[in-house]
Amino acid sequence: MVSITYTATFADGQVFDQNTEQTPLMFSVGSGNVIQGLDEAVVGMNVGDTKTVTIAPEK
Repeated sequence: MVSITYTATFADGQVFDQNTEQTPLMFSVGSGNVIQGLDEAVVGMNVGDTKTVTIAPEK
């Protein structure tokens, strides 16, 4: 089970979604409950890690 907080922006920096002040998003990697790019981005991360990723529209 993965638990994340995130801020999602467009390429121009405009925020279109975030949960930084809410309950973290929880999901199981590979379950199909989040977009593929997010699923792939968390693989290999450890508790407390932070990461900036760019997810292509097709992912």
